[in-house]
Amino acid sequence: MIALELMLSSFRLGWLDRLGGRLFSRIRPLAMRWMGGTHGGTRFALAAVWGLVSSMLLLVASTESPRTGVVIMMGFGLGTMLSTIASGMRARWMAEKRRYPASRWPV
Repeated sequence: MIALELMLSSFRLGWLDRLGGRLFSRIRPLAMRWMGGTHGGTRFALAAVWGLVSSMLLLVASTESPRTGVVIMMGFGLGTMLSTIASGMRARWMAEKRRYPASRWPV
């Protein structure tokens, strides 16, 4: 985060920092309500996700060319999308098994 702050100040991108602050001030209440912000485990999960995205953005900002940055972000997005789809499919399968306990085990 210190490196990001130094980069923002050296390239005169303070406006971007202020814009991010305003965006985060709008997102934070929604995220805390959605994640149940009073429990330590949910706060940790939210911080981990936010940190992962921030670290990927910092990595992309430090690449030598825009093409490399695009490739890195596409790879990150594809990996995230696949794991999210798999998690959703597994959650639906588990919800079905809870709804119809007789079909829990195939005969």
